[in-house]
Amino acid sequence: MKSINPHGRHEGGFSLLEVVFALGILAIGIMGYSTLKTSSKFSQVYSRDLSQAVMLTDQEWNVLKTKSYTGVDLKHTGNGGYFESSDVLELGGFEIGEVYWVVLDDCPGRGFKTILLNTAWNNDRKGVLTDNRQTLVLPLVAVEP
Repeated sequence: MKSINPHGRHEGGFSLLEVVFALGILAIGIMGYSTLKTSSKFSQVYSRDLSQAVMLTDQEWNVLKTKSYTGVDLKHTGNGGYFESSDVLELGGFEIGEVYWVVLDDCPGRGFKTILLNTAWNNDRKGVLTDNRQTLVLPLVAVEP
């Protein structure tokens, strides 16, 4: 904004109000960028953990696929179809703390079994399951031979 000084010359510059508004807009922009950066980092970590969990869960699936259709690990009787794995699933410091599967007989029809493989892991990587855990459920349908 231009003003005239007592000597009749024009002076250029910004008023204090213009500077405050410019700094406010700059601050909002910086806060938005930092929020975006933090969110991006969280998404990157979650994506890495999910990828590792899928790979480890797939390994466990391959073990389940080798089991007999009428085998003890795929029967619905006894414990209600709930089975817990004793295997430790670990990949590069990432560990799945809980692995179990549920067997449903005659689902979706006679001669079929639906197996739901559940895995759970912590986001904080301390090896203890807390309320801050993530889960992955993969279904598999087996057909009686």
